[in-house]
Amino acid sequence: HIAHFGTFLYIDFFKTTLTPKVEEILTENNKKSVKKIVTVLDELYVGGDRAVQNVIVGVVLCGAVKDNQTLYDTVVEALAESQFLKTAFVNLMERFKKDKKFREMILN
Repeated sequence: HIAHFGTFLYIDFFKTTLTPKVEEILTENNKKSVKKIVTVLDELYVGGDRAVQNVIVGVVLCGAVKDNQTLYDTVVEALAESQFLKTAFVNLMERFKKDKKFREMILN
């Protein structure tokens, strides 16, 4: 990214690197791995500013789950103790499901 654009495009980086890995972990549904990645994302969310929080919820989690109800349920279950991130994720997924432009922005 830096060589091509001259700057680090963090949203693009997370969309192409972290999001597919999170989706893979959620799909495998190994409880230990899911809990580990969710714990890391929760720590980043709680410790981050609004931009970091938006990337964690919108780009990473919504981007990994997409329209897959099984992955959604896996995330919600894993976030049982992470009230802030869980609430943000559930609310943003509602928008993701209803708002086509928002969904396209997250996925493209």
